[in-house]
Amino acid sequence: WDVSTIEGDKILYYHSNTVDSATFSPDRKLIASASDNCIIVWDVKRNVEISTYNIETIPYNDILISPNNRKIAYENTKGIWLIDVSSNAITLLPEKSSRFCFSNDGQHLLVALEQCFILYNTDTCEKRVTITLPDGQFLFGSKSFVFSPDDKLIASINAIEDPCESALNVWDSSSGVLINSLQS
Repeated sequence: WDVSTIEGDKILYYHSNTVDSATFSPDRKLIASASDNCIIVWDVKRNVEISTYNIETIPYNDILISPNNRKIAYENTKGIWLIDVSSNAITLLPEKSSRFCFSNDGQHLLVALEQCFILYNTDTCEKRVTITLPDGQFLFGSKSFVFSPDDKLIASINAIEDPCESALNVWDSSSGVLINSLQS
């Protein structure tokens, strides 16, 4: 849809089942769409399919394209899948979490578990660092975490034992060391 005119602009075909989710790449050049039997990556300007990944995707909660358009991450009941768009390699990360985000350069994927974050290198799919929350803080129920624009810091808002309060934490992304924790 063209939001300035509210008129339909493009129709993307080829899913054999209902499309359950779709996402734009941060630069708006690609769309990844997921049905219950595949993920398709589309070139928005040319209105063509770039690649198809025939993998069971249901149930899943989120699908993201990295800022550099090189990786796709999505989650299903087996864990988080990381797809390399150029090589078509597909890797299953063992963590079962529907909450994750790419670093701004696309080189890392931050996965939120209940008591910690795990930072993966997207090229090697290896764990780079585990970031453990301070005692009494939880990620459950909180979906707010982000990289700083230069990817050197990670910030998150976490639940604490008092349901009326929360904590804002800032970590060094290379070491996982907590720099500051503010509660309110």
